Amino acid sequence: MEEKDHKIIIKSFTLRLCSALMLSLAFIILSIYEIIMFGVGVTFILSFPFFYTLSGKLFPDSLEFLSDTHRDYLRLRKGLKGNKKSTKIKGHYFDDFKRG
Repeated sequence: MEEKDHKIIIKSFTLRLCSALMLSLAFIILSIYEIIMFGVGVTFILSFPFFYTLSGKLFPDSLEFLSDTHRDYLRLRKGLKGNKKSTKIKGHYFDDFKRG
């Protein structure tokens, strides 16, 4: 992995997180004005995971944030040893791998 790949992953992850928070905020505002009949907390608890998961499809590079390749790159950049037992799974397969 190179520095430019790292920057793309971080930018994509930041955009994913911001979009999920903004959409959740929009639903919270709708909840405050009683257009949605849930409370503010319940609306956030339900909407944030939904929009976070959905935004993974809009920003596919952000899925590499949890991959072993990216973690090893961060470790090597700090001067630590890389993980030799890493599975080298691509980010878009990561969710399916963890589910079994």
